Amino acid sequence: MNAQDDAALWNDWQTLGPPDRVQAGVLHTQLFDRPLTVRRTAHGVSVVFSDNGNPVPHVQVRHGWIWVCLGTPARDIVAFPRWDAPGRVFTHPGSFGVEASSLRCVENFLDMGHFPFVHTDYLGQEPHTEVPPYKVHYEDATDQIVASDCKFWQPQGSPTAGDEGLDTEYEYRVVHPHIAMLKKTSSVDPQAFDVIVLGLQPLTETRCIGHTLLCYVDAPGSEEPIARFQQIIFGQDRPILQSHNPKRLPLASHLEIPVKIDAMSVAYRRWLRAKNIRYGAIV
Repeated sequence: MNAQDDAALWNDWQTLGPPDRVQAGVLHTQLFDRPLTVRRTAHGVSVVFSDNGNPVPHVQVRHGWIWVCLGTPARDIVAFPRWDAPGRVFTHPGSFGVEASSLRCVENFLDMGHFPFVHTDYLGQEPHTEVPPYKVHYEDATDQIVASDCKFWQPQGSPTAGDEGLDTEYEYRVVHPHIAMLKKTSSVDPQAFDVIVLGLQPLTETRCIGHTLLCYVDAPGSEEPIARFQQIIFGQDRPILQSHNPKRLPLASHLEIPVKIDAMSVAYRRWLRAKNIRYGAIV
């Protein structure tokens, strides 16, 4: 990575996933092609550059994840929804390696059009393939992209859903070049929303690790099925993501032709271009 060209990434907080990934007190990992060593001690978490032993200058644990900034933080760690609301289950269902750009993975997370074909009998089902029009806007105050009024019929949108299927409402947010979150109608309480956060750790321009956080309306005994359900969904996405060619995300508008349902993807790519993002992209 060229820290000057990709200042928006170098000077921002990136996630390394949950502290429990650090087995036996040490984890060897990577970020932006730089090998890192993470250690858990009685005093917290430390991260050093593996090649020279120098400490990573900025390290925090927040939202159940380890965060690092390799440069000088230009802002605080992005805000997540409150996890301590009563009647909620909070879980980290796993971290998943993917042979694709982090940017590709974020874009896939925003795409409802693949639900019936990739997540058949879970998030979608033929002939229910139409994605109704939805709204996309940019929030200047938060520097986030938001897609609202997203609706999709799902046969089993969560492990707590019944057998009838559910008209599910979504709200998507891109809160960081490598982090997206969604709120979706809860199958336990249709007046409430479940929250899923996907954070990508770019190992290289074409390899990453996806870390997930889930905050669900509680149902007795739901924590393990919820984690298993999310693992199934991500497992279905992985071969699709790894089949993309090129593995980096094209940002120039002429390189891939969008259709109407790609409004969120178009906004995301435009937002990345405005930030001069180059790592993991084709510009």
